[in-house]
Amino acid sequence: DNGFVGILSDEEISKKFPDFWKEFNAHKKDCRYPGGETGSEVVYRQNSILKDLSRLNGNVAAFCHDGFIRILASNILGMPVYNRYKFKCDYGGITEVIIEDGEYKIQRFNQLAY
Repeated sequence: DNGFVGILSDEEISKKFPDFWKEFNAHKKDCRYPGGETGSEVVYRQNSILKDLSRLNGNVAAFCHDGFIRILASNILGMPVYNRYKFKCDYGGITEVIIEDGEYKIQRFNQLAY
């Protein structure tokens, strides 16, 4: 067992990793998912992706999970990653990020088609 959370319910995570779960839900600091990344490591990866995408001409569509989107919103807005819980994302919600005057901006967040 490498400690990877994988696909566990919140209840299963809280029982298997009680210290992590308490720390994560306190929303006071960045913490590492068991077997995974910290929010700051995700931001580093996002910044690399955004830099690569900014070199392209035209529109780009990317598909990812809500945690990545919530961290991206925190990243763009300059918020600490542990405050990502303040954003809610629905399944299939569309978040659009644009570059304007060399700055990333959230054009729309969690827009739903229905």
